[in-house]
Amino acid sequence: MNQADAGTWNLVGYSSLITDTRFGDTGIIAADTACAAGCTPDEAAGAGIVANIIYRLGDDGSTFEMVDSTMTLDSWDGYWMYMYPGSSASAWILPLAPEPDDMPPGGEPAITDPVAGSTLAGSDVTFSWDANGASDIQQWYIRAGLSAGSEEFANVRITDPTARSYTVTGLPTDGKPVFLQFSHRSNGVWTINDVEYVAAGGGNQPNQPPVATDDTVGPVVIGNSLTFNVTGNDTDADGTIVPTSVVIVTGPTAGTAVVEADGQITYTHDGTADTESDSLTYTVMDEDGAVSAAATVSITPFTQPDPENQPPVAVDDTVGPVVIGESLTFNVTGNDTDSDGSIVATSVAIVSGPAAGTAVVASDGQITYTHDGTADTESDSLTYTVMDEDGAVSAAATVTITPFNQPDPENQPPVAVDDTVGPVVTGKSLTFNVTDNDLDSDGSIAATSVTIVSGPSAGAAVVEADGQITYTHDGSADTESDTLTYTVKDDADAVSNVATVTISPISEPENQAPVAVDDTVGPVALGSAITFDVAANDTDADGSVVATSVTIVTGPSAGTAVVEDDGQITYTNDGSAGVETDSLTYTVADDGDAVSNIATASITIAAPENASPVAVDDTVGPVIVGQSLTFSVVGNDTDADGSIVATSVTIVDGPSAGTAAIEADGQITYTHDGSSGTTSDSLTYTVEDDANAVSNLATVTITPIQEDSSGGSKIPAEVRQAVRLLNQGSFGASDEAINEVLTLGGPTAWVDTQLTLGPNRHLPRVKTLYPNDGEQQQRGRYQAFYDRSVNARDQLRQRVAFALSHIMVISDKNSVIGNLDYLTASYYDTLLENAFGNYRDLLEEVTLSPAMGIYLSMLGSRKPNEATGRRADENYAREVMQLFSIGLVGLNIDGTEREGTTTYTQEDVENLSRALTGWAWDLDRYRGYPYGFNDDRTSLERPMKAFQEHHDTDTKVFLGMDMPAGQTAEADLKMVLDRIFTHPNVGPFVGKQLIQRLVTSNPSPAYVARVATVFNDNGSGERGDLAAVVRAILLDPEATTESTDPTFGKLREPILRFAHMFRAFRASGQYTFSRSTESTVGQIAPLTAPSVFNFFSPKYSPPGALSNANVVAPEFQINSETNLNKVNRALMRNALDNKFHNADIALNLNTERGLLSDPDALLTHLDRILLGGRLSDQSRQIMTDYINQNKGQIDDDRILRDVVGLVLTSTEFSVQR
Repeated sequence: MNQADAGTWNLVGYSSLITDTRFGDTGIIAADTACAAGCTPDEAAGAGIVANIIYRLGDDGSTFEMVDSTMTLDSWDGYWMYMYPGSSASAWILPLAPEPDDMPPGGEPAITDPVAGSTLAGSDVTFSWDANGASDIQQWYIRAGLSAGSEEFANVRITDPTARSYTVTGLPTDGKPVFLQFSHRSNGVWTINDVEYVAAGGGNQPNQPPVATDDTVGPVVIGNSLTFNVTGNDTDADGTIVPTSVVIVTGPTAGTAVVEADGQITYTHDGTADTESDSLTYTVMDEDGAVSAAATVSITPFTQPDPENQPPVAVDDTVGPVVIGESLTFNVTGNDTDSDGSIVATSVAIVSGPAAGTAVVASDGQITYTHDGTADTESDSLTYTVMDEDGAVSAAATVTITPFNQPDPENQPPVAVDDTVGPVVTGKSLTFNVTDNDLDSDGSIAATSVTIVSGPSAGAAVVEADGQITYTHDGSADTESDTLTYTVKDDADAVSNVATVTISPISEPENQAPVAVDDTVGPVALGSAITFDVAANDTDADGSVVATSVTIVTGPSAGTAVVEDDGQITYTNDGSAGVETDSLTYTVADDGDAVSNIATASITIAAPENASPVAVDDTVGPVIVGQSLTFSVVGNDTDADGSIVATSVTIVDGPSAGTAAIEADGQITYTHDGSSGTTSDSLTYTVEDDANAVSNLATVTITPIQEDSSGGSKIPAEVRQAVRLLNQGSFGASDEAINEVLTLGGPTAWVDTQLTLGPNRHLPRVKTLYPNDGEQQQRGRYQAFYDRSVNARDQLRQRVAFALSHIMVISDKNSVIGNLDYLTASYYDTLLENAFGNYRDLLEEVTLSPAMGIYLSMLGSRKPNEATGRRADENYAREVMQLFSIGLVGLNIDGTEREGTTTYTQEDVENLSRALTGWAWDLDRYRGYPYGFNDDRTSLERPMKAFQEHHDTDTKVFLGMDMPAGQTAEADLKMVLDRIFTHPNVGPFVGKQLIQRLVTSNPSPAYVARVATVFNDNGSGERGDLAAVVRAILLDPEATTESTDPTFGKLREPILRFAHMFRAFRASGQYTFSRSTESTVGQIAPLTAPSVFNFFSPKYSPPGALSNANVVAPEFQINSETNLNKVNRALMRNALDNKFHNADIALNLNTERGLLSDPDALLTHLDRILLGGRLSDQSRQIMTDYINQNKGQIDDDRILRDVVGLVLTSTEFSVQR
């Protein structure tokens, strides 16, 4: 056996032999299973013998590879078995016959000059070889290229067997490897040898091992992991490093380290508390298998874990230009951000290195990129991470390095790139641009320099003035495609290569869609139906309209529409009053199935006969025995097709315990007759509309009729009632507001008037104050809140929105929300706009608010992924049920809990969270993370947008409702919100909390039931009408009665006290507060609660007397001794110094200053506007004595301000009753 290398070669169980077809000859089977080593041809030969196995053996004696084949031996002429060690191309020969003529030559021919592995000097090299005594050589073969077997530089067969040299020309001189494949043929068999050289410029040494360079990484959070790249600064002088070849030599002492599939190392600390640093060593290998010396990775520092720390955000960068073969140093952290800390500039770690060069991180964190000289590089890239000061690591960001400029200052010609354009209709024209994808590395393309080199074969082409090409097809019927070629110039007149434009497909003209034409039909009587044909006037230019193809796109709003079998549409009006026209849209198809545009069918609805107005029962009061009450009854009366005439009120049956008279403006004045024991009275009335139709009979219940409970108050009962109403339904009483209630005729008229007023939104005011939504710490929103709360005409709407903000909670304590005034102001405007709307609409707008999406993390919640363990975010799903709608337990309509019941399960939470996936910023692309609004900051003011690819479309079951698979995010949202909204808990749950926020902390079950009943049905069949709910709350007897029950009323939270002070004294100045103001005054604005559970729980009962009495007082949860002192100090300081924290807020005390000479008049005035007649005789006497004793002793203004401050900090001012 002939073998060239040392070592023992074993043949195991061979049964047949084959040559390698790489030699250019057909493989030939030579022996059967009975043949052993050294057998004679007689023993092996035999025509038709089939053999099918050859073994190639490794140098350890084991079977290395089996090649399966089947061939027939036609003749025996002496062959050898070729064994291949490993994957080498060299062949070691095992003889099958002992005859000398059949043995291989005694030696292997070999290249003798130049020696393998040496450097080739010059581009022309002569290779010489020695036959080494081999006989029967028939020819030689030489290939030369950049890889084994390739032939970029030579591919020649030398048929002269005596030849001993050959010159290869055109070899590279830039240090690249050159492979020479030297082969010879002997006895019909090719033998191959591959020899490697180095082209001139590559050095005189064989492959040099790479150099691994020490690294420092960190910081690491104690007990956590850190993944880092170590090869970014490693180098290989004569090749490239294999990133995945990293091998850990010595591991760390305070943790573990593993090499990831991409060659990065993940270090996991073992949690040792006092670790300051750790280290490991590693080696790396180049592409030729050379291994570096070990390098050390120092891991430091170690930081304590911060459970609330948010990781930084590394942002993609583009840097350049770079000159080919040179370096560029750049900073990547300049645009990176960290929402709750700062980025460590020196923590930059390269994750994946560039493909056409190397990159190393300097000690200052900058990256130096060095290009490898590849001539045609257009761009390169690398990825990196960065760390914050608490050790949190960002996601990887990409650095794009572009463009690459030629080092040669001479102009480089542009590169014209092939294009494909189309389609083109047969016989028609197409104009297109060919320069958009053309390139010029050192200048710019001259668009108008396009020159057609060869024109199309099936049409004509011309270059337009702007450089575009217009191709006109010649009408050939069977043309599928056409081509033309062109060149272009750059701004230095260098001409490009020739590029080809393929024009495809060229097709027959497409069917033209039909044209649907708008229609007007009718009239149709209210509540009736009409059938009409919409296709009759529709047209089709190249075919005909199919009448039965009519499809309704959007249906009518005041009825239904169906397409009949013959294509006509039948519209049925739903009888809605006041609707004069309705419409629907449709499409139609032609006989080629093309669909038309959308057309509109307008339907005229015949005016109905005048409908009578509807008079609605009223409840008014209270009335003091023997006194009068004036009230309006038409505020809640309705007329479906006209308007109520207020002065048409007619009393049908008068009261039994008094008299009733109709005033000139249509109000009724009831005067009680003074009889004792009367608790209520009633009268009936009718009203007319503007067409003189008379309403039904309605009843006015006057209750309660009660003895004077004012305790001798100097404030009249109707004024006390007005103040009570204003403190419940506005941000506090003032002289002007009291007079407005009295002028309108009392609570009913005031509430009804307020319900008609539109919202004074906060966001426009914020934009005026701060045109750019910078990080204002909510200054703009706080100022807008007080501007509107103190001065806005729509006081009731402002106060209800404030109440809703305690239920549907977001907070600027959130780190993202806190810096975005526009976002929080927009959310508050959502509450304002829906305060008198429908709760279902409010629920949807709150759900889709990006502020809520960030606060309760629905924004960016994606469908579950079992492979990665991702789950839909459950935060909003849980809170929208627990806090915004149905609560935790079943409720009776009066708000009392049904023992042993629960409203939802964890499965409901999970399925609701899945139904709410796929929503993110309203942008063109999906941006789930909180800062996506930076793409378009107006998205802060728009509802979130659905991205269907991130929505869970599987089946779901929610609160017993089956949800089918395949629904859109919008469809799932509608189903779940409808299901929540119709839950029987919503009325009592929401109604009771609104009562608590507006009127009293402990409403009676009957009060809650009355309000919940209105929530369930406003009297017109509508559920969730918040205007009706608010009206029911404020006009309920429990709200309007001057109660003596000590549990009635509520503690006013600080914001309400501050706003009332500003309103009562017509404060002037700028409400320039910030989040820091809260630490001084206790509470500064809505949407500042510490959590989604608000400032206080609606069920909070302070320990002591209140808890023992089984009553709640929610606002006392923030009425700690410290907080109370802050609030009183703020009120007193404003009264004394016209200072509220750091803001100059001046109280206008001109009216009060004019009353100082008459202490009784002054105190009666303050009692009127601040306390609603509840100033006690004792307090009145104390302040009277103070005024009289200090007159002339101290400044009058100081006396006045002391008295005002005492009233503002009194218990009567703090508690609303």
